[in-house]
Amino acid sequence: MAQDFSLRYPLIEGYGNFGNIDGDPAAAMRYTEARLTKLAGEMLEELKKETVAFTSTYDGILEEPRVMPARFPNLLVNGSSGIAVGIATNIPPHNLTETIDAAVALIDDPKLDSRGLLKYVKGPDFPTGAQLLASKRELADVYEQGKGALKVRGEWKTEDMGRGKWQIIITSLPYTVNKSALVEKIALLIIEKKLPTLSDVRDESAEDIRVVLEPKSQNMEPEKIMTYLFRHTDLQINFHVNMTALTPASKPLRHSLKQALQSFLDFRREVTEKRLRYDLRLIEERLHILVALAKVYKFLDEAIAIIRKSKTRDEARQGLMSRFKLDEVQANAILDLRLAALVGLEIARINQEKAEKEAEREIILDVLGSASKLSKLVRKELIAIRDEYGDARRTKVIASAEDEHEYSAEDFIEHEDTHVIISRDGWARRMKTAPKPDTLRFKPGDELLSWLPLNTRDTVLFFTSAGKVYGLRALEIQQTTGFGDPVQAMFKFADKERLVAVMGLAQDVTDTPQPVAANDSPATPQRSLFDQVGAEQVRGVFGRIIGQGTELLVYTELGMGFRFMASTLGETTRAGRKVVSLKDDDALLGVTVVNGPLVFALSSDGHGLLMAAEEIAQLSGPGGGVRLIKLKHGAALMAARVVKPKETVTLLYLGGKDDVFKVNDLEKGARGTVGRVVASRRKKLIGLAGG
Repeated sequence: MAQDFSLRYPLIEGYGNFGNIDGDPAAAMRYTEARLTKLAGEMLEELKKETVAFTSTYDGILEEPRVMPARFPNLLVNGSSGIAVGIATNIPPHNLTETIDAAVALIDDPKLDSRGLLKYVKGPDFPTGAQLLASKRELADVYEQGKGALKVRGEWKTEDMGRGKWQIIITSLPYTVNKSALVEKIALLIIEKKLPTLSDVRDESAEDIRVVLEPKSQNMEPEKIMTYLFRHTDLQINFHVNMTALTPASKPLRHSLKQALQSFLDFRREVTEKRLRYDLRLIEERLHILVALAKVYKFLDEAIAIIRKSKTRDEARQGLMSRFKLDEVQANAILDLRLAALVGLEIARINQEKAEKEAEREIILDVLGSASKLSKLVRKELIAIRDEYGDARRTKVIASAEDEHEYSAEDFIEHEDTHVIISRDGWARRMKTAPKPDTLRFKPGDELLSWLPLNTRDTVLFFTSAGKVYGLRALEIQQTTGFGDPVQAMFKFADKERLVAVMGLAQDVTDTPQPVAANDSPATPQRSLFDQVGAEQVRGVFGRIIGQGTELLVYTELGMGFRFMASTLGETTRAGRKVVSLKDDDALLGVTVVNGPLVFALSSDGHGLLMAAEEIAQLSGPGGGVRLIKLKHGAALMAARVVKPKETVTLLYLGGKDDVFKVNDLEKGARGTVGRVVASRRKKLIGLAGG
């Protein structure tokens, strides 16, 4: 509550270290001092006037107010965020002047709705300033429904350094963003060459935010640089509004702007009425005493005589009560008078005070007797708070972002050749120069699965057994001579989800060199991948480089498959994108390029089926596909290959002595049939090569 970057209007005036926007913690309690700010005092001003209910503290020793009799709508002005059991709230801070103006307008015209109140409340006003990107319609939707996302971004400017040089200065940050973490993120983007347009970032902040960005070239467009930062860092965030608060009946309710202000005004009327009744009671109690004093002063000598003749205080009190027709309270007040109060001018002062108290009583009774006058008093007090504590907005509202530079990922990618290495266990790395296959290092038991010569702007596609594809730019894969990073860490893989195929999606496939895959390299023959392993460990296809116009064939363990165009693929989120709709216990087995007229499918029980590729349906989106080969009970599809008439297919066995068939010698069958037995029953079938 003492941090001016956390609360729009701090309620604690702190002396010492109370933390900073970099996330550094506050000093220990013994090194700091604190007191309430003047505005915080306005929340407690009427606390002693019996305006709010009290309840026992957690230990039952003391009592505490259930709510504060705040004289301004602190919930809207300073905002609030928190999570309870099944309930969450995230109310943004607002400008005090605008909020009170809206409350005053609602008093003047109770028919105003949330949209009408936006004439006064321009939107959230964050303590860190920044910019709010929202149209009037977006703001109206958020404040009418009490929920929604608002886009907040930091402010920046270019600073001329002379001689044609310039640099970018970030001058404000979105609310709740850690400045130190933001600078580290920008530095990491520069180091990883994801933001090659910058050469350095420095934090030169003192009292004000000043983060300096140095461009690598003076020919760069600062708008493009900032567009990238807005998209890839917390320099632009979405503030999710959720205006949930408790009603007077202690029930959670998502409030619209009008409901929130109306609840505050109802509360202020209630508090003001209780305060006036408390003041009225004190006035009447004082008037009760003043009436007695006025009576006694007329016969002062007689009153003194009664007191002097009395032997006890009780006797004197009874004598005064009997003679002047006073009650016990009035009689005690007479007895408590000091001798100095008996001077001659005192009666004039008492009469004057009595007249003033009677006038005050009439004013209070007049207000309490009229709802409109009570509202006018609330209005007057709100305006007084606004005039004393109100200030200008810090957050600028930008109604339209039409003029901002359109984001293009291509502007921030260094176009250079690179080599993506994928291991069989799913470890991915990137290397700038092509290594010799036999020099590549792998973890024990792991080996080369795919080697893709790509450009940093190209996309690497990872197909998994869950029927999903995950895509990311080659540039985003770690460049290292080590083992790299596991693919599962780059994306959100589900339990038991495994990698089955890897492909490179080139932007210009005609300029891309031919792929070098594990099964094409003489130094690493495919046979080495199959030694002493089960068939289920080697199902799938190795990586290839494809273009947008490439047609692909996808097939599953239960023999389903379909064709689709690579133009539907590309970069994805960490959650990936569904390619195949799987049923029961089915799993994606592999993906291959359709570069021939025929497809050969091989089942685990040795049945093979050669079919025309055009018999397989082509889909434009995720689907279950059609049956490629009919499987007998207990059998599964082992592999599928697209082949040409003059090519050969090779059946791989665990012990060697593979069977090689010419495609022209194979009998062509109808899609969805069992096919013919093509594998030897005396050997263990482990895979299919060729095509």
